Amino acid sequence: MSAMPPNTAPSSLRAFGSQLVRGVVPSLAVYFGLRAFGAVPYIALCVTVVFSASYLVFEMVRGRGADPLLLALIVFGGTGALVSFVSRDVRYAQLSSLPPGTVVSVCALASVFTSKPLTLFITEKYWPNLSVSALRARGWEAPDIDGYLRAHARTTLVCALLELTQILVVLAAIFTCSADVAQLFIEVGGPATTFLIVVFAVRRIRGASRAHEAATAEGRSQSVDDMPVGQGS
Repeated sequence: MSAMPPNTAPSSLRAFGSQLVRGVVPSLAVYFGLRAFGAVPYIALCVTVVFSASYLVFEMVRGRGADPLLLALIVFGGTGALVSFVSRDVRYAQLSSLPPGTVVSVCALASVFTSKPLTLFITEKYWPNLSVSALRARGWEAPDIDGYLRAHARTTLVCALLELTQILVVLAAIFTCSADVAQLFIEVGGPATTFLIVVFAVRRIRGASRAHEAATAEGRSQSVDDMPVGQGS
């Protein structure tokens, strides 16, 4: 459970990557710092969950906004930590990090079969200039919009499958590796996969938009070149 600040819309991929790093490093420092001082894994992880949850709550109160996904992380993380503390089994706390991502992945898969794939919803929220209404205002026709929506559907499908694959890898690590190795998979592998998914999605969607704009501009240029001499003046 990384201490990710809620309700932040990074202005670039570099800013998003920096935000992920800022969320991961404190949690890693707390967990492995406690392990270095001799704390058993379940105690170290319970303290880490409390630290991360406290940070998230503080940020949400300061920002006066609640993010449903982060609230789910706090609830699942807190529940898993409590069960781990009582049972002295670190795996419960580690498993509690998986349900939010699983739910998002399943919802993303379901959205592929709707008129608004998840990547389109996120695009319209953070990049309004790439929303369907904005593209229509720039002269995109119905076939172009349909192709754009198909690009979103394919992108959402790939992103959901990548996230589900990452969840399966973490699940395998929890039951086959040591607690420390599994925690590395959770704290580092999860955000790294998220970053790769975002990079892939942003480049695919921006690429689809730019390809259409370039084709349109080339078509207009070709039309001008084909005009008879003296026409249009």
